[in-house]
Amino acid sequence: MNNTFSKLNIFYKYAIIFVFIIFNLFLSEPIIAQYKLAITNGKILSDKSYEFDIFIKSTGEEFVLSSYQCALTLNKSSINGGQITFSYISGSSELSIYPENSIGTRTESGFIKLCFASNVSNNTIGNSIIRVGKFNLQNTNVFNFDSLNICWDFDGNIRTFITDYNFTDVTKIDNFSDLNQPLPTPVEQINVSVEINNDVPIINWTSITELNVQKYEIERMLPGETTWQYIGFVNASSTSSAVSKYNFTDNNITSSGVYKYRLKIIDLDGKYSYSDIVEKDIKRSIGFGLYQNYPNPFNPSTTIKYSLPSASQVKLIVYNTLGQEITTLVNALQSEGDFYTTFNAADLPSGNYFYVLNVKSAVNEKEYRDVRKMIVLK
Repeated sequence: MNNTFSKLNIFYKYAIIFVFIIFNLFLSEPIIAQYKLAITNGKILSDKSYEFDIFIKSTGEEFVLSSYQCALTLNKSSINGGQITFSYISGSSELSIYPENSIGTRTESGFIKLCFASNVSNNTIGNSIIRVGKFNLQNTNVFNFDSLNICWDFDGNIRTFITDYNFTDVTKIDNFSDLNQPLPTPVEQINVSVEINNDVPIINWTSITELNVQKYEIERMLPGETTWQYIGFVNASSTSSAVSKYNFTDNNITSSGVYKYRLKIIDLDGKYSYSDIVEKDIKRSIGFGLYQNYPNPFNPSTTIKYSLPSASQVKLIVYNTLGQEITTLVNALQSEGDFYTTFNAADLPSGNYFYVLNVKSAVNEKEYRDVRKMIVLK
């Protein structure tokens, strides 16, 4: 009897221990991290340099990120036969486990991979976006930016994100966003178009639901070119739930051809996204013209542009405010077209100067004269 009671006590003792272990295992079950990782803020620094950010945020409960390793791909044809380098911009990460390992490129099965990884450490990831890092692409040739197509690489296993919960891999394909989904977007919807008025393109756009938008920068790609150039900006109305209308006139069209335009939408925090690209085939008729020098004011040199509809005898002279001739920039017979000349004022004091264009057509002896003011500022 006592022996039976003793066996029952041992059974109950181990049963309680077993239940306690199971209960604790249940309590310590790892929380599966929910997060979103995004490539965004693509920025062209030059025709051979491109920069972008990678952000992470929790979409559920906050969790602790321990380490990560990732790879991106891009369109090989966008490199135009050049050699690229991929690097992390030091000091740009908001994590203590910044991407300091395995930074660089490799080629697998004809695909170029951009790789980065971290050491093991702990960072709490909450619902606010945190910059994993800012990255830079350098090319020995000119990039074809329209076909970069930077995106996450899901071939192989180089997409691992580890949390501190028993070092659980929390990676899911739908956690990753690419450049087609910029984060964040300051404008809900934007429509861009181009109209032509007397050979001059006017870029029109409407926006719907602007949230803290600072300004719109206008970028243009010239016919036959592959790089974007900044040509001006328009201040936004900041925040509006209504339809807002804007326009910008491109007064620096020098030749006929297909021009491309896009908007860089910049919010008050400096974050930005791009509009769709619009194209316009512009047919330009050339007449006599003298244009404002650029830059102006300047130090020490500036560029002066003028146009000729036919072969002409040209004189372009710079004067001071007393009417004294400073220098003759052009004195020649020139053919039809647009012309540029550089004026260097390194030896002149600050002040106002004037440049005068005198033209006589070699075809019909028609004469043209125009004057513009420029400012030397030292």
